[in-house]
Amino acid sequence: MKHFGSIDHFVVSEQLYQVSVCKQLVLHDVDNTSDHDPLCLHLALDVAQMDFCQRISYPKPSWDKAKDTHIAAYKELLSAKLRDIELPYLALVCKDVCCTNIDHVCSLNKYCNEIADACISKFCRGYHPCF
Repeated sequence: MKHFGSIDHFVVSEQLYQVSVCKQLVLHDVDNTSDHDPLCLHLALDVAQMDFCQRISYPKPSWDKAKDTHIAAYKELLSAKLRDIELPYLALVCKDVCCTNIDHVCSLNKYCNEIADACISKFCRGYHPCF
C-alpha cells in the first residue's frame, strides 16, 4: 500500500450539521485495497471564492536557537500583552451551545485575534533573534 490517510471521522457542530450537511456515507468500493472504508461527506456551503495559489509566509521563531534571556523576555512581554486583552465575559459564560448572538461571535473572534496578534506581533519578535 502506497497511500495512507489519517482522517477516519468528521467532527462538525450541530448547527453546521443541520444547515450544511447534505448527506454522509461510507464508500464500500470493490477496488479499495485498504482495510478501512472511506467516509464521504457532502456539504452545501455558501463560500466566497478563495485563492489558494497565493501563499503568505511569515517568519517563524527557531526556539531551539533562542537563549534563556530571549525566552524570558518574550514570556514577560507576552504576559503583559495578554493582561491588556479584555475578556469577552458575556460570551464566555454563555450556556447556549448553539448560540447565534452576533455580539458573542464578534467578541470571541476579536478575543482570539488579539491573542494571536499578541503572540506574533512585531514588538514581540524584537525579543527573539531568530524571527
